[in-house]
Amino acid sequence: MKTLYLIRHAKAMPVAPSMRDRDRPLDTRGEHDAKALGKRLHHDKVHVDRIISSPARRALSTARIVAHKLVLEEKNIAIDDRIYASDPDTLLRIIMETPPEVGSLMVFGHNPEFSELAQRFCDELGAMPTCSLARFRFDVDSWKDIEGAVPVDAYLETP
Repeated sequence: MKTLYLIRHAKAMPVAPSMRDRDRPLDTRGEHDAKALGKRLHHDKVHVDRIISSPARRALSTARIVAHKLVLEEKNIAIDDRIYASDPDTLLRIIMETPPEVGSLMVFGHNPEFSELAQRFCDELGAMPTCSLARFRFDVDSWKDIEGAVPVDAYLETP
């Protein structure tokens, strides 16, 4: 059984003329929502074997806040440049590259690709607003086998 968590970054500050999009920080609401999500996951005793994040500041900040609430060290967050300005097929490839010994994977990134991938796994799920979490459980032995697999359960949590 493999459990995948797709988490869209929390709300960020609008892009400023002197700032690159990748450098946008979380705003006050985003920080609050990320802490609340991490707290809920900790309360639910969520176990995560691996975390991968987009390098964008807003996604990485969300990942760090959630990891902290889950009592995971920041060094356990892998950054994958391919997640930023990606597409659902690239995201799927990144997920499928995960070693089979990893049972639960949490990926932090962006829309529209996160919503599109989540809906590919389960078309009943709606769009993912900021700081939402889509969870999928697959009855497979390897992450390579999730392509085309139907999750045994799918869930979308929004702030």
